[in-house]
Amino acid sequence: KLIEHLLQNHRSLPFDVNLACRSATLDIITLYTFGISTDAVLTPSFLHPVLLDSDRHARNKWFFKHFPLVKNLMMNLPSWFATIIGRKASFNFVEEITKLVDDALEDRNREAVDLQSSGNIYRTLLSDLTRTERMMKRLNKRWLIGEGLNLRGAGSDTVGNTCTTGVRYVLSDKRVL
Repeated sequence: KLIEHLLQNHRSLPFDVNLACRSATLDIITLYTFGISTDAVLTPSFLHPVLLDSDRHARNKWFFKHFPLVKNLMMNLPSWFATIIGRKASFNFVEEITKLVDDALEDRNREAVDLQSSGNIYRTLLSDLTRTERMMKRLNKRWLIGEGLNLRGAGSDTVGNTCTTGVRYVLSDKRVL
């Protein structure tokens, strides 16, 4: 999708390589782990709201680390407030992840459901019958949602930055290009 988008829309127009790579990796990790598509690579100029929210969140990360009470307050605010402070995309993604977790937890209680064939990491995590009782207690709703957010961040931002570095080196070396 990324290459097709670049060929159709950026043959002669410049584009932000970092945002393009991060858009592709966001799409890949979201589809791979959650079975849903964000289509970030199709967003004009690769300015997908989730990526912009992610950049804002990175700037505030250390503040929230040292003031967990403020973080908990922010995590429990209503959706209308998220819109006001410009965090609507992140709030929507947390809602999507919460629904996936709820569905997986509900399906886990039904024996007839094949959890691993769903294309979503939560059902795979919950389907392993060999887990110890201690580990199963840890797999609560809040932990699963947190892991989902971590997966998205680790699978999109860090991998996207690595791809950006690779593309820049390829473009700067005529022999490799």
